[in-house]
Amino acid sequence: MTRVKTTDAAAALKAIVTEKAQAAAGNNVLVSKTEAKTLDPVLQKADAAIRAEGGKGTRVSVDAVADRATTDAVNTWGQFNNGNRGPDGVWLSNAEVAEIKQADPALGALTELAMLRVRRGAGGGAATDPAAAGAAFLKSATFDNRAFTLPQGVRVDVRPGLASTQAARASVPANILVGFDHFYRAEANDWASVKLIKGQLDGKDAYAVYVTTDGDDEYVELYDAAGLGLASARVWAGTDFVADEFFGRGRLAANFRHLDNAKTEDGMSEPLERAAEGQTPQNWRGDVEIVKGEVNIVSGRYIGMQLANDLQLTAPQRELATAAFEIAYEQVLQHRADPGVPTRVGPQYNGTMALGEFVRPTDGQKYEVAAWKDIDDASFVWYFQRDANQQLKLISAQYDN
Repeated sequence: MTRVKTTDAAAALKAIVTEKAQAAAGNNVLVSKTEAKTLDPVLQKADAAIRAEGGKGTRVSVDAVADRATTDAVNTWGQFNNGNRGPDGVWLSNAEVAEIKQADPALGALTELAMLRVRRGAGGGAATDPAAAGAAFLKSATFDNRAFTLPQGVRVDVRPGLASTQAARASVPANILVGFDHFYRAEANDWASVKLIKGQLDGKDAYAVYVTTDGDDEYVELYDAAGLGLASARVWAGTDFVADEFFGRGRLAANFRHLDNAKTEDGMSEPLERAAEGQTPQNWRGDVEIVKGEVNIVSGRYIGMQLANDLQLTAPQRELATAAFEIAYEQVLQHRADPGVPTRVGPQYNGTMALGEFVRPTDGQKYEVAAWKDIDDASFVWYFQRDANQQLKLISAQYDN
């Protein structure tokens, strides 16, 4: 069995705990006290130590808790690994991992994962995490003049609805086709170009869905050979690069909402009228409310929300919130944004957003609903449903002032 260097195991452990901390934090860079309760026990100890040392009001970032967990873990390894020094300490053996696991089962389990990750890497050296490698590749890629490609990249024609592309489509993982087809709607409407590129990433087969629009927007999704999404990003004018906070986030951009052919409706003012139209009550609060946060803007473009630290969103709620704030920014918030001044969300600032599921009594169907309660005269309710591929589709936009 491949021997594992202690330094390589530490690097792999750092990657693992960072992933776990980010998963708990969701779309934030800080780990709230509520989120900390969902952490792996090793990370919980690190979080508690940081808060105890920092005192009341200490804010714990994903990076800080991952760094502390890794440092503490490696120090514990040293108790069983000759202090991680000398000819013996440079290697971490299976027997030593067994001793670590007996002393600290949670740390032992993570150490086993780190060892496995290293051994799955090339030549027994530090493991290459595919998602991390994909994110690093996108960050360093060339987008200027729409020049993005993969190493040894070739274009694969998988345009839907053509007899000439059916064989190529059959050779591509279905998950990749979902992303391609979602963006291809824009090409079919003649305001974007969509390419599927097959090439190499770290010497392994990979795919990229690459989108360019007439408005100088670029979107890219990177996949492994099996169709697993590795990383995605958005680029503006070839220079402003933003890594997506979750894979496929670019599909939720407001310009693609115009392809949904949503109907528009006016919100009724009286409760009985609203009920008759199947609309949410005016005081509807959904399953969760976003009442605090800031809109993040790069070069006048909306890139995301920085939410309150203690707000917990499920993955579907995160997608719904992203789609809704994309629309809210396009229709309302961009006209209030001032350079250098945070565009804030809240009852005393620009407005609040309620998210939740709602069954419209007029058709008996369940919708994922986002209700923007504006401080002025720009309130909206957006009714979404999922298509066969679980992509959000805007069904109706209700002006609700």
